[in-house]
Amino acid sequence: MYLPLHIDLRGKKVLVIGFGKVGKRRSEKLLKAGASVTVIDRKKVQT
Repeated sequence: MYLPLHIDLRGKKVLVIGFGKVGKRRSEKLLKAGASVTVIDRKKVQT
């Protein structure tokens, strides 16, 4: 599924649930877009 979102994320708080392959990739893209990213995962997330 492809979901293009044209939203200005600079300075916005974003929550990513899960830090597997997809969660990590999404987090990186959100950070590049200027979002403040919080990740929740069952395992400890390395920053």
